[in-house]
Amino acid sequence: MACLNWYWPRYLSVPKETKINLFGKEPEFEFRLNKISKASIIIPRFIGAFTIIIVSASIFNIWITQYKNYNSLYSLLYLAGTTIFISLLFSEKFSIWLKKFIKHKYILWLIITLFIFLLGYSIYKNFTKTHDILIYSLGFLWLTIIFAFITILRKETKFYFRILLWIKKIRVPNLIFISAYILMILFIIVNIYIELAHKISPIQIFLLGIIFYTMLFNQLYFYLRRSPLNALIGLILLVILIIVYFVLPDKHYYVRIDKNIDTERLEIRTYIKNWIKYRETDILRYKQKNLKYPIFVLASHGGGSRSAYWTTLITTRLNDSTKGEFSKHLIALSGISGGSEGIAFYTALLAHKQRNNLPDTISRIIDKILRRDYLSSSVAMMLGRDFWLSFIPGINASDRAAVFEKEWGNTLDEVLKDTTYHWFEKNINELYYSPDSVNYLLPLIFLNTTQVSEGQRAIISPVKTGNNFIMAYDLIDSINKYSGINSSLKLSTSALLSARFPYINPAGKIDSLGYFVDGGYFERSGALTASEIINEIDKALKEYPDTNISKNINIYAISIVNAINN
Repeated sequence: MACLNWYWPRYLSVPKETKINLFGKEPEFEFRLNKISKASIIIPRFIGAFTIIIVSASIFNIWITQYKNYNSLYSLLYLAGTTIFISLLFSEKFSIWLKKFIKHKYILWLIITLFIFLLGYSIYKNFTKTHDILIYSLGFLWLTIIFAFITILRKETKFYFRILLWIKKIRVPNLIFISAYILMILFIIVNIYIELAHKISPIQIFLLGIIFYTMLFNQLYFYLRRSPLNALIGLILLVILIIVYFVLPDKHYYVRIDKNIDTERLEIRTYIKNWIKYRETDILRYKQKNLKYPIFVLASHGGGSRSAYWTTLITTRLNDSTKGEFSKHLIALSGISGGSEGIAFYTALLAHKQRNNLPDTISRIIDKILRRDYLSSSVAMMLGRDFWLSFIPGINASDRAAVFEKEWGNTLDEVLKDTTYHWFEKNINELYYSPDSVNYLLPLIFLNTTQVSEGQRAIISPVKTGNNFIMAYDLIDSINKYSGINSSLKLSTSALLSARFPYINPAGKIDSLGYFVDGGYFERSGALTASEIINEIDKALKEYPDTNISKNINIYAISIVNAINN
């Protein structure tokens, strides 16, 4: 990518009538004929180097934010060193000095050896310590220096290093553009066979996409500028694409809805009273010991995959360490974004444990589920298939949100070795209700999403919340109202509707209700919904007929915060 960004701008100086052959002989650029300034050499070199610096800076930023090293000496040195180096790239005097300096034997080999050591060390350590990430970042910064050296010195005639003499002899455009076309084909293949995306990291997928569109748009540019007719054809095609995108109906990004459900959800207060009644014996047992019966309401903050992992780990560990007692006292969980994802996994694992009478060891399998890469396919489809299908209306192909949901479910089934229940494919009603009973052992889930046009909170839950929650409405109830059909949402769909991180996951569309995005747009802690659940519990206790029961209950709020503390 850096080489591409370095070399493409040179072709902008080629006369319009010149036919560009990316696999042929290198054209005569104007700067070789001294028709333009040296800036046309320096700026492309800077763009190429800056491409690598961005990667280095991104990794360095992870080190700063994750370990709170904002004011460390490392941060100061990194910023100062990077700033000085970027400034030198614009200096012609630096290029002249470098050409003299590099003549000293073994200098370049020393630089390359140090780069290999830094990169190899960080990979070998696998980021097990704080400074490993810092060294990985410095490795990319050192790669930038190597890139600058090679681009400055590749045309030097008096050069002592065989590797650079070899680079000097080869046709640079051929090597760069052949590599770029291979990567373009790889990007297309990944979008056709999306499961292959997991063999590549999200950052690599992103770079593949950038290379694909860089090559595509530059080729279009050279074609369109060749003649006025070509430019006119391009303009007509652009207008057609704009009309298709904004005018014709699009069936893409629709939320999956389960219709014709044969069970009805209970009102929240009715459910709470029944939940308490189901535990009356246990509550009285606590009373005999002069103890209050604890009820937990849990709120989980947003924060992407880390929040999902943290939420699932804490809830399953609490469940296992108390031999299942925690879930019996846990009446409800409220989640936002990644917290909703963690709640969904915990709910599915708990349902699986209850159904199969498994021992209290569900926390042991969390790593297998949540350490998997769910991001690569979303990045690939965001830059590829989903983008292309936006211009082809009427196609009901799976978007990246549907693929994301499917990957969650497939991973869970694979880890649980489940070929029967497919918990993430079950809708909310199925998890809690059957035609003749209600599951009062599974804690209620309240997954929060945001309606785009009004900025209003929408709640997905197995109970009817009615108008009891501030600036919020019951999403399933609203779907039923506008469709006229008793409907529900799958567990995976509900979790992702709360965790639709901008761009990575598209806004989900529901007929008559509009688009829905990440719940963090409204409130990122889940605490508001949790506090309203507690209010409903208080009201239910006041209305409960047996005061021996209602007055022997204490309510506790638990907040799972997605943060690293010193």
